[in-house]
Parts: sequence; C-alpha cells; structure tokens
Amino acid sequence: MRLALVNGVPGAALSPWDRGLLYGDGCFETIRTYDGHLFALDLHLKVLRETARSLGIAPEPSASLLEQEARQALAVAGPGEWLVRLLLTRGEGAGVPLQAEGSPTRVVLLEPLVPLPESLHERGVEVELGQAPGGTLGPKTMAYLPNLLALQGARARGAAEVLWLDQEGFLGQGSSCNVLLWRAGVLHAPLAPGGRAGVTRVLALRAADRMGWPVDEGKVLLGDLQGTAELMLCSTIREILPVVAVGGKAVGGGRPGEVGRCLRGLLRQVA
Repeated sequence: MRLALVNGVPGAALSPWDRGLLYGDGCFETIRTYDGHLFALDLHLKVLRETARSLGIAPEPSASLLEQEARQALAVAGPGEWLVRLLLTRGEGAGVPLQAEGSPTRVVLLEPLVPLPESLHERGVEVELGQAPGGTLGPKTMAYLPNLLALQGARARGAAEVLWLDQEGFLGQGSSCNVLLWRAGVLHAPLAPGGRAGVTRVLALRAADRMGWPVDEGKVLLGDLQGTAELMLCSTIREILPVVAVGGKAVGGGRPGEVGRCLRGLLRQVA
C-alpha cells in the first residue's frame, strides 16, 4: 500500500510548475514508525522548519499542516510499519527569482517500511572513502541526486556507503547518513562544514549523554580510524549500523561492538 497527499488531498497531482519539481527547490524529512507510531516526529519537523527557513521558505503554517496530514495518512494506512516522507517546496513558479506564485506545496508520501536485514547489524558492513561532490552538503534539499549517485556508485563497488572527506582530509559524513566513532572511551560525532546533522545523530548523542559517555563533536582525521574501536553509520532506516571495514581495511577489529548495539537499543527511549 502506498499513499500520497498533495496539500492534504489524497492522490492529487503535483503541478508541473512546482519549483520542487523544476529545481529541487524544497526540503524533506524521512520518518519511520515503530509499533505503528511516527518516531521522533517533533524532531523531524523541527529540522524541516529550520531547513525551510534557511532556504527562505516560510515554514508555517505548512509544517504544522504536514504533521496533521502525516497522522492522517498513517491512520488510513492502518496497522504495520511505515516509511513517511514529508516534503515542503517553495510552491509554483518558474525562473531565477526565488519566488512562488502562491503558498508552499506540502507533500506526504507513505509506503511500507522495509528495514535492513538484521544480519547486517550482526555482521556489519564495509564502506569506502571519497570526496563530497559539489552541492551535497548544506541544507537537506530535494536536489538529492548527487547523494544518490554517490551511494549507488559505492554499492556497485560492493560498499554499503561512501564516507566523505573534506578538503583538509577530515571525516565528515556519509552520502546519506551521519558517522559516529567510539575511540578511547569517547563517542566522536564529526560533521563536515555545512554538513547535515540528522535526527538519528541527535538522538544518539542524547543517548550517549544519558549513559554518561563523553562526546566530542570536533574534527576527526582519516588517520584516527586506525585506533577506532567502533565505527557506525546512523540514519532513520539504518538506525545505528556497525562498520567493520573501510576501503577493504578492517576497523574496530573487523566486527560490530557493544557500544553500537547499546546505542541502537537506546534510541527509542530518548526521542
């Protein structure tokens, strides 16, 4: 079952003049359910509002309406676990000026959640390294194709993700996730300049604080991976996913660790 609401209307079409379609001029958030409930909805809406403001899109009342419409779509969908995407575009309009002819466009997309196989959490994944392509950092906009191309390329080469280094060689984030490291008793949460701090990263750091673990959000050099006990990806669908190899070289002893398992278990308790 799949549902789509455009400005609150089920099955309505998006205008071909919508700036989200023409230019990727909009922002989005992806939310999953646990036990049929939208997880960390308030946090996702907060990020959506902040991104909209950074783009010059007035987030209200659209963000509040998106919340109502997401709950409406979930009620129609019924029991099960779902993936919900909330999209907010500038609205209709063409041309260079960042203006719309009317109000922002709201879109709610709902589809069945397909979680990662549990075996991936049990054995971990391999990732590769690369430089962030232009346009992939900054606000999380609907112009997401460079991120998807980078991720597809990594998967074609047998990696689960590509971790991006900035121009100075510091570890920033993945093409579609944030990165966490457990090193010498400290949870490191690097972020590239202009990078995106996702909701799962926020919740993971809250969980670490709850556990009394030291947290460092400073820069992490590529060479620091040598002494890393655990390397983890974090995102809405991945949750906390252990990385056991980077570019063919084992990291963290080549096996998932207890910190990642603990963080994954704590996530739902700190939303």
